[in-house]
Amino acid sequence: MIKTSGSSINAMKFAVPRLVHAITRDLFLEDIDHHFESMMSYKLPELSLPGEETELAPATAEFDGKKLET
Repeated sequence: MIKTSGSSINAMKFAVPRLVHAITRDLFLEDIDHHFESMMSYKLPELSLPGEETELAPATAEFDGKKLET
């Protein structure tokens, strides 16, 4: 039987968010070049000036091939 103290459970309140932050940061940084290129290649404007006829970015977002209403 494994015994844990109450203090170790309380420490998880601070340790888990730090761990999650570190993992997600590292995953993002591993692919930073891909993320930057993807961001820079997005050419559709979100707004247009009166009189402009241009294709605008869609009002919905796609995540994993599924459309999410915004």
